[in-house]
Amino acid sequence: MKKQAIVVLGMHRSGTSLLAKALEIFGYNFPENLMQPNKDNPSGFWEDIDIVELNESLLSSNQVSWDIPLDPGSYNFARDFKDRARRVLENKFSEHSRLIIKDPRISILLKFWSEQFKALDVQVNYVVSYRNPLSVASSLEFRDGVDPRMGLLLNYFYNRSIMEFFPKKVFIVNYISFLKSPSETIARLASHLGSSAENALVANFIENFVNTDLDHNHYDGPLNSDYPDIAKEISSLSKIMEKISGDQSNNHQSFFEDYPAPRTELLEDLHQLQLRRSVSKQENLNRQLDKLSFSKKQDEFEIADLKRVLDDREKDVSRLEELIEKNERIRLETKKIHAQEILEVEKKYLEVIYSISFRLGRFLTYPLRKPFVSLILPTLERRLFMHSLIRFFRAGIANPKRLKNLLSVRRVKNFLEIIAERGPRGDSALQRYESILKTDDGARSLIATSKGVDEDIAPDRIVLRTSSDPIVSVVIPVFNQAKYTLNCLKSISENLPKVPFEVIVIDDCSSDETPELLEEIRGLRILRNSTNLGFLRSCNVAAKSCEGHFIFLLNNDTQVTDGWLDTLVNVFERYEDARIVG
Repeated sequence: MKKQAIVVLGMHRSGTSLLAKALEIFGYNFPENLMQPNKDNPSGFWEDIDIVELNESLLSSNQVSWDIPLDPGSYNFARDFKDRARRVLENKFSEHSRLIIKDPRISILLKFWSEQFKALDVQVNYVVSYRNPLSVASSLEFRDGVDPRMGLLLNYFYNRSIMEFFPKKVFIVNYISFLKSPSETIARLASHLGSSAENALVANFIENFVNTDLDHNHYDGPLNSDYPDIAKEISSLSKIMEKISGDQSNNHQSFFEDYPAPRTELLEDLHQLQLRRSVSKQENLNRQLDKLSFSKKQDEFEIADLKRVLDDREKDVSRLEELIEKNERIRLETKKIHAQEILEVEKKYLEVIYSISFRLGRFLTYPLRKPFVSLILPTLERRLFMHSLIRFFRAGIANPKRLKNLLSVRRVKNFLEIIAERGPRGDSALQRYESILKTDDGARSLIATSKGVDEDIAPDRIVLRTSSDPIVSVVIPVFNQAKYTLNCLKSISENLPKVPFEVIVIDDCSSDETPELLEEIRGLRILRNSTNLGFLRSCNVAAKSCEGHFIFLLNNDTQVTDGWLDTLVNVFERYEDARIVG
């Protein structure tokens, strides 16, 4: 099939996109590599990127651009450009045999492209989109910041270039008429192309692409009042194009008889405006370059700072690795020593149980041990207080020095009251005394900070088995950080102390999910401040509600371990003059 093309001509912002899309209903196709729509033209530009890029290169090779179209008739192009243009066209026609080609730049490159179409034997039909010059100038100012006077001159030179190329007949579509009467305009197109379109395709096009709201920045008035020095020449060409678009005339040679070349004043005016625009562009580029240079320096500074931080982290990692290695050596040595100690203990144990004195002692004490194990021991197991009392005496006999250190008038008095009471409180106190007698003075840390935070704790699974008659009141002030609070309370529920205790959480006006989550925890007392008081004043408020003999202040970002509370209370029992323990 013979290669056919419809080329859409016209100034930027003159309605060429709408006209190009309308041609699709006559069985013509756009090339595949189209420019993407944007906010300036949301329905689509319908311009092939390869052709646009080639046109930019053609103009640039003559030191001009779309908005600086100086003397289009004088452009010269190297052979390489012609070869490139033909390759582009051959590639596009390999996709479709009937193409719609649209780029407003072709309007000032018509001589070049007509030669390439002829060289490839392409049957070409040209259609021109016309719009009121003031509307075009206003739209260019809105989109590109082009001075309105410069916009008028650009529109004039584009339209002049088009009309000069067609000495006899030219087909023009009026953009406003297209928007107001799309069916009549499509009928004119069909007649010009010698083709027809299906009614369904026409209706679909009108419904989806024709909208009078597209006529942004509309003007109908004459140029005379605002631009008297350029109005006559521009208005003359515009009136002729408007008449041709309405099939009222097809003779435009009279214009070129009156204006065989653009007036020198118009050319100079356009050159000056273009020079100002170029200077303005350069100044904007310089400002952008300054911003980018400053941003680059900031980035370089931040990169250098990050490198320093990274170096420090690497040093920290190196030190930690050395510390880990050292701790591992200590652990292995300690393990070796413990293994040796265990062997020695086992050896002594075997020596004792196989000794004659041990066997003789077991034989002689059998009459006493048998009734104790069979009768007395089961009774003690049912009576926890008596059991705890005997365990205490055994611990005292095994640790006489610690028992001696515990003795004081107050403790003896408390001990006698415990024996007389024989209740759960007494049982707990005896267990605490036993723990004191069995614990070394150099106690380890029982409260850990900065441990890993479990992000998936269910508050309803936390159960605090607190006492209604506590000895210790554990106070935890909180403000937000719900995950830390849940981890803290979970560690308490997993390491319950022997001493009777209660847990009070005072919420200092938390704004996260803390209030709701606390309500789901069983065994917890909750106090709430009406205003944010801070840590110390929250502690003072909570202290007034404490029922325990001792108050234990605990941060919500800590996690307790086994023996955390009993060991601290033991200090008060061991040292009579102790008033505060940490």
